[in-house]
Amino acid sequence: MTTAFAAAAHGQPLAAFRAQPFGALLALGTAVFFWGALHVACFGSQLGRLFDRLLAPRIMWPVLGLFLAAWAYKIWQVRAGT
Repeated sequence: MTTAFAAAAHGQPLAAFRAQPFGALLALGTAVFFWGALHVACFGSQLGRLFDRLLAPRIMWPVLGLFLAAWAYKIWQVRAGT
């Protein structure tokens, strides 16, 4: 996932996705969370309540599924030699 984060930080979303799909999504989520948290810290907005709702089990179970699917893809990619 380090490679995916580095590629995303350098503005290469396709390279990030090819390196590790979930890592690319996690990098995007980290950026969104950072700017949202900065907005809450500076302006005291209620945006933080939205992040609380994102931690609900009905959201986290599909996220776990995506995480496992991304690692299965990565294992397949390594075994295929690409």
